[in-house]
Amino acid sequence: MGDAPPTPRLATRQKLDDLLSAQTAKGNLPAIFFAATNAEETLYLNQAGQRVHGEPDKGTVTEDTHQDPDERIEKWLPELGTVKLLTGYDDAGNGILVNPTTKITLRMLLTHTSGLVYAFLESPATKYFAANGPASQFNCGVEGITTPLVFEPGAAFAYSHATDWVGILIERVSGTSLEEYFKKAFFEPLGMTTVTFYPTEKIHETKMSVCTRVPPSTGSIYKIPGDFGMGRATKPEDLKIMHGGAGLYGSQKDYLKFLRAVLASDPRRANPKALLSPFVYKSLFTSALPEPTAGPHRQLMSEFITAWMPDEPPYVLNAGNLTHSLGCGLNLTDAPGRRKAGSVFWGGVAKTAYWIDPESGIAGVVGTNMLVAGRDPDPWQPFLYAFERTVYASLAQPPKANL
Repeated sequence: MGDAPPTPRLATRQKLDDLLSAQTAKGNLPAIFFAATNAEETLYLNQAGQRVHGEPDKGTVTEDTHQDPDERIEKWLPELGTVKLLTGYDDAGNGILVNPTTKITLRMLLTHTSGLVYAFLESPATKYFAANGPASQFNCGVEGITTPLVFEPGAAFAYSHATDWVGILIERVSGTSLEEYFKKAFFEPLGMTTVTFYPTEKIHETKMSVCTRVPPSTGSIYKIPGDFGMGRATKPEDLKIMHGGAGLYGSQKDYLKFLRAVLASDPRRANPKALLSPFVYKSLFTSALPEPTAGPHRQLMSEFITAWMPDEPPYVLNAGNLTHSLGCGLNLTDAPGRRKAGSVFWGGVAKTAYWIDPESGIAGVVGTNMLVAGRDPDPWQPFLYAFERTVYASLAQPPKANL
């Protein structure tokens, strides 16, 4: 089993408070949330800014403000057995579609190696999506995510709506909605009372506004018309499917409960009330992609993450030090002053991010609600890393780097 990982404590909140105050004073980001936890308790949770950007009368954000394996699966997801492979375009600009030779597995969906790709990301299918839709993959029926593949299943890596299909798989196997399944499995056991797929009246009252920056990188911040963004449903009755990849609303306080439960499930802690089984926990922290010499997967993932995280030190994101587990990105090297090797992470397009560092016993979430066109550098990225560094620097005994 090995020695139990640490349970660190903060020596002071002041550095984190100062960081939040200094960033808020700059005025170049909308409202900000950040929080950190060990495996037992919240270490820090704070936020600042207007709940609805540009409308101070709507109040400020609070800790309860909401933010936006290998078996073939055709038995449960027959639609994926019919998707075609896009191999190019004919002289008239029409997509050339053929039958793929490999079947999609659950492992491929969980690791973004199925061949599916998000319509809003640049890819070989961009031209096809422009001509054929869907208009939005964030409030569509099953048909909206039944889209052509851009490579043979298992042959490469492309970030996609594959996790939406995992959500549908859970619903069909369990015979219940994803909302009800998550309630029983996670929300109720962990006391996550704010989290839901439904854009209810309560969500409208407590949700931070979705903003954008025009022009990207240096422009002013504006609230997005409609206040949801990306074509998402604004009424419960308009929700067509529960998107397992990007469908939940909830507060940072509740999300922190989930991260803490993952930390506390480390088998080295011998926790009798662990949320995750040792098998599931190990799956989250073990690479599920081929070695760089065995395929392009990790190089493609490295290029994708680097484009979205331009301020991360390049060696942290190179193909030898970055991979994907069955649930998250996985760091294989230390980020100095921050997370250690063996940490998992991911983020959202509206600038939310989390990490879980078992060796240091720390997990954190940091976010705002801002959609910005393109991948230009933004003040958000330096702040994200500054928060993480400040958490580690504020610990009573900062973790030592692995040698």
